[in-house]
Amino acid sequence: MQMIQGFVDGDEAIIKQVNQRAWQSAIVLIILLLLIAMMIWALISFGSYLYSLVASIF
Repeated sequence: MQMIQGFVDGDEAIIKQVNQRAWQSAIVLIILLLLIAMMIWALISFGSYLYSLVASIF
C-alpha cells in the first residue's frame, strides 16, 4: 500500500522503486518466454528424432 500511495502522491523515491521493479519484471518475463520457446523447440526436435528413429525401424 505504501508503494501505491507513494506513486499516487508523486514521491520520487517510490516512483523510482516502482519503475525499477517494473523493469525487473519485464526482464524476468522475457527470460521466461525465451525458456518456453527453447523448451518447445527441444520438444519438436526430440519428437522429430523419435519419429525418424521409429520410421527407420519399420
